[in-house]
Amino acid sequence: MRVKDTIRLIIDSIGDIYGSGESESIAFIVLEHVGFPRKKVFADAETDIGEDKELFIKGVVKELNSNRPIQYILGETEFYGIMFRVDGNVLIPRQETEELVQRIIRETEKVNPRILDLGTGSGCIAVSLAANIPSAIVYATDISPAALRIARENAALNNIDLTAIEDDMLETKLPEHLRFDIIVSNPPYVRDSEKQFMHPNVLDFEPSGALFVKDDNTLPFYRAIAQFASERLLGGGMVYVEINENFGPEVAGIFREAGLHDASIIRDIHEKDRFVRAIKTDSVNKTNHIKS
Repeated sequence: MRVKDTIRLIIDSIGDIYGSGESESIAFIVLEHVGFPRKKVFADAETDIGEDKELFIKGVVKELNSNRPIQYILGETEFYGIMFRVDGNVLIPRQETEELVQRIIRETEKVNPRILDLGTGSGCIAVSLAANIPSAIVYATDISPAALRIARENAALNNIDLTAIEDDMLETKLPEHLRFDIIVSNPPYVRDSEKQFMHPNVLDFEPSGALFVKDDNTLPFYRAIAQFASERLLGGGMVYVEINENFGPEVAGIFREAGLHDASIIRDIHEKDRFVRAIKTDSVNKTNHIKS
């Protein structure tokens, strides 16, 4: 089978599930995985991919038609320019979370900052920050031992020194002496009632405990993070969280109530409320970690 025929096979086979645009993107991801990078696909359009690769791709297509995400099928995905291993024990990193990482990198001026990623999952946030902030000292926690295994693998894969600790952010047992310049988290925030709007490739395959909260108790993780940040941030330290777009003011209010300052709602590239950032002020300079 030629490269161009492979692209058409994938798009035609999964188009009804994913739509033409996403199907094409998936086709390029699969081809890159088997050795045909996007920049070479058109030049290699007439190249035969070989029997082994053809069989592999047909197997991938079969799994895609069961709604299994391509990232889990291939066992890897790219996030912030870095390759990460993923499986069903961790969420698939999202584009919006890349925006969070970019903002933290841009706004961090301190040399050797101590960073904590609460609920790290695959480690995509922690590893990306460590890779892009010189001399950062990075800790990551998760309640799931399986998720921490993946996070440690991703740190090793990218030559990152990461301290990964099993811990429940709702009832943390992190050592009292640990203090941080930056605390970041992408906690569960999707309400159970929102499941009806979600695709089966999320509902049936991604870990529900990392996604969903009860409709009658939607913000427990933010209350825990805000209290923890108020106690464990160093003066001038920043806390960043990803949020449900429907609860920006409520989350910002939680951080204010915990004694943190300048709690602000930040929109993503789609103009949706997506992040909240707050600061623990010190007596010298309330904004010494924020770049203009």
